[in-house]
Amino acid sequence: MKKTKLVAIVLAVVLLVGCTAALGEADALRPETVSGVIEALRNSERMKDFAVSWGPSPREDSVVVDLIRYTEEEKARFRAEVLDSPLITFRNPRAGLPARAFVSQPLRVYPPLYGDVAMYTTEQTENSVTVEIRNYTELPLMAGYHYALEFYDNGTWRVIPGVRSFIGLGLIIEPSGTLEFTKSLQDYLHLPLEAGLYRIRKDVNITTWWVDGQEMGYVSRDAHDVVAQFNRK
Repeated sequence: MKKTKLVAIVLAVVLLVGCTAALGEADALRPETVSGVIEALRNSERMKDFAVSWGPSPREDSVVVDLIRYTEEEKARFRAEVLDSPLITFRNPRAGLPARAFVSQPLRVYPPLYGDVAMYTTEQTENSVTVEIRNYTELPLMAGYHYALEFYDNGTWRVIPGVRSFIGLGLIIEPSGTLEFTKSLQDYLHLPLEAGLYRIRKDVNITTWWVDGQEMGYVSRDAHDVVAQFNRK
């Protein structure tokens, strides 16, 4: 009899612990504080499929989630598959983009290169743009991997913000030669990029190769900007 009671007590404790653990998991999935929601979203593997970014609102009384696809269906999917909390509000990252993107600086022109170096778009896909720099001078030029993506907004070129890192190497464009680059748009696709006119912007420098025992590889500090436009439909 005592043995039966002991087994029953043990089973009851196990069930209680299991229920408590289950409730604990449920509470973790439905946090009641802003910091708890942010932590839950940070630990969710599904966030990359739904959101560009997330964080506390300016008053820190809710959590703002920037959706990749800002639709009512996507909001419902998010609450069903990621987290359903009254503290979550959604925002469209595309809204007000021209206001947030700063105005592009005027193109820098280095007189010795004006009209003698150009860049053209040679290929375009959904995720990338391939451009070619053509050097019509008799001097070697240098260009890096860095670039900027800009869009045409009612008469004004604006730089689109993106998270980018570049290899810090310079590539030589031989006299009367060409150099091709494929520029990824992957860092910008979360916006997403609307239909319209865009351009890739790069800069080049004159590289002077000294001869007759003189040091070689001097690069002019005077940058010359080149652009290649493309339309996104």
